[in-house]
Amino acid sequence: MSDPQSRDIDWFTEWAGVEEKEEEDAGPEIVGVEDAERRLWVVKMLDAEAREVEAHYQNERERLDTWKGCELGKVRRQRSWLEKGLRAFLEGAGKKTMALVNGKLSLRKGREKVVIEDEDAFCLMYPEAVRTKVSPDKKAILAHTKATGEILEGCELVYGETSFTIKTGEGI
Repeated sequence: MSDPQSRDIDWFTEWAGVEEKEEEDAGPEIVGVEDAERRLWVVKMLDAEAREVEAHYQNERERLDTWKGCELGKVRRQRSWLEKGLRAFLEGAGKKTMALVNGKLSLRKGREKVVIEDEDAFCLMYPEAVRTKVSPDKKAILAHTKATGEILEGCELVYGETSFTIKTGEGI
């Protein structure tokens, strides 16, 4: 048999009898340790291919993010420049709104908002103006249930789905 390491991923999957199936499929029937080893080796190769795809994606993403930043920067600077001129035009006309064929210009007064310089000091000086959120402490409830065996009224102890892990040579 030739060395499977020198082949592409399609050869690996064909060699191991791997087919692309729906998620609901129960998976292949594994008959014996040798069959399990062969399938696990393919899992290892698929993981390596996934890492290559992810690395390629990240490289392209970084390149595209740089391009996007440059292009959007140009567009935003041009828009900002035009916006300043249109605002000056509207203010110069002494109007709050103006309907034009390509859109509407409008000036609106900003909303009032409260800025607190030192929140800790403010909370100490004006406790009546402080909002307090009350919520159950799930960690404490779980600790109580484990310590006493008692499940508090209104609570339910549920288990997450059982997980299955495959570790190949990478990071075992």
